[in-house]
Amino acid sequence: MAGLNHEIRFNHSKSFYTHLVTGVDYYKMDPLFYDLGGSDSEDKDKKSGLSPHISGGLGFRSAIGKDVHLYIELDVGIKASIANINIGIMM
Repeated sequence: MAGLNHEIRFNHSKSFYTHLVTGVDYYKMDPLFYDLGGSDSEDKDKKSGLSPHISGGLGFRSAIGKDVHLYIELDVGIKASIANINIGIMM
């Protein structure tokens, strides 16, 4: 999967925020996910397409150095993965 998204953050304090994410994902799925019988063939049977998504969640930001922050986010929404936990470092 690959995609583009846009995130809007609403800061509630110096460390906590909520966010809204919208975007579109490109996917290429194995037949097992949409064909219960499965398949023995290679890429030619994989289904691909675009899927819009929207999700909302909570985030926590903590300084771990000068101009370095740790981000932890949880989101739930209408998308291929339903829910995510993301951890990142921003410098």
